[in-house]
Amino acid sequence: MISDAAVIAKLKELAQSAFAAMELREDLYKSLKNSITLSRKGNYSFCYTAPVLIVVANKKEYGNNMADVACAVENMMLAAKELDLGSCYINQLKWLNEDPTLLEYLRGLGLKEDERVYASVAIGYADTESGLPNRAETPRTGNEVVFV
Repeated sequence: MISDAAVIAKLKELAQSAFAAMELREDLYKSLKNSITLSRKGNYSFCYTAPVLIVVANKKEYGNNMADVACAVENMMLAAKELDLGSCYINQLKWLNEDPTLLEYLRGLGLKEDERVYASVAIGYADTESGLPNRAETPRTGNEVVFV
């Protein structure tokens, strides 16, 4: 868990630099293209203005690394909602988990050599009139979910 504003600012700077250096191709995932485009404009913030960022890593060679991390993050988000905090799943650091500069910085924060970041979650107060998370159902967007 990172609550030090200087550390979060450094992560934002490193992420923006790494994304700005990436090749922008039409076949990229929409969110990744957006990260590259905004980074090149110099106004990219992958974790918004949240005061807390939880970076979740797992063993690089572990077959269920992404699934286990996603489950852990979802549980964190449910707990945050129970505490009337807002949260946002963030996958941008996963796209940068082999960037040498970012890896070096994260190792200085405690990431082990055989670990990589597979997700993160921003935690803070919701940007709503009440400051509470939105508890109303919102329309689904993105990939269709099919229940069998």
